[in-house]
Amino acid sequence: MAATTILTYGELLQWQEDRKRQGSGDAGDDIGGGEEASQRFQNLSVKCLETYLASDEFLQVFGMPREAFDALPGWKRARAKKEAGLY
Repeated sequence: MAATTILTYGELLQWQEDRKRQGSGDAGDDIGGGEEASQRFQNLSVKCLETYLASDEFLQVFGMPREAFDALPGWKRARAKKEAGLY
């Protein structure tokens, strides 16, 4: 079983921005840091970016613990992710 990558909120937002620029042909490397950064961000799933946040940062971003977030109906989780910029 592979270890889960833990990232900061800022790293996730930067990764999303870099992906958008790459799609338009404007981006260089991923977040920076060369090969190590490329490997860290290689297998991220855009559908569940919130899972890569550490528990304390998850609480700060969403205002609730991960367990409470997971118990929300899908539409509320989707709205919270959009508001946090992780969609």
